[in-house]
Amino acid sequence: MTVGIRIRGAAGNVQIDDTTPVFIVAEQGKITPAHFVSSGFGMFRGRHVVTFTNVVRTQAPPLIFLRFVSSYVAMITLSAIGSPGNWTGFQLGAGEWTELNNQVLPKGIYCDWFTSTKTPGPSGAKVGIRIRNRLTGEVVFDSGFKLVKFIQQNGDFKSEGRRTHWVLRYSVGYPSPDAYFLANNLSCIINFYGSRQIQYMTPSVEPGYPGKLLLYTWAYSKEDVPYQTNLWTVLFATPGL
Repeated sequence: MTVGIRIRGAAGNVQIDDTTPVFIVAEQGKITPAHFVSSGFGMFRGRHVVTFTNVVRTQAPPLIFLRFVSSYVAMITLSAIGSPGNWTGFQLGAGEWTELNNQVLPKGIYCDWFTSTKTPGPSGAKVGIRIRNRLTGEVVFDSGFKLVKFIQQNGDFKSEGRRTHWVLRYSVGYPSPDAYFLANNLSCIINFYGSRQIQYMTPSVEPGYPGKLLLYTWAYSKEDVPYQTNLWTVLFATPGL
């Protein structure tokens, strides 16, 4: 950039640049047991369904950040609802570990959440600051939106042993009590062995590990071998004021 606007933070990192849209808080809310819908079977027999107040019009699904409020939560699945240009909500499968087969029993939980997208356009605010890309006219910053404050990217997961032979436990410390973690990339099937051996990744919080985000890797059957690695990265952030 030879002409334009660039704003740096106290540490010298670029906060706002007139060539790149910033990440804004699209919506914020709370999950309660009232959002829980029973369906399916086994560990997929229920999920929390959240409907956005306003449809997200981006092509890519919104980033979904979570902060578990319940003291004991294991997340099974997370997926956006809708299609490119028409994201209407998301669904979260979560519950508690059971001693029976060491699987997750879906149940209602309490959880804070917010979603984020790149600046979608003008906010509609009558007073404030709006910065456009000088070449395309695209709105890259609008003070009518709250910005996402990215706190830390951390890949330093520590091994915390095993829950059972086929359930491995890792942990990473929260940078602050009010931090949320990016959930889109931390709940999924991570591998298949043959036709039936499914490997899962499950973010969790538990009373015995205060201030830590746990990440379990586990196999669907006790005869299978869980995925043994700790090479993940978690992104922590907070919604702007």
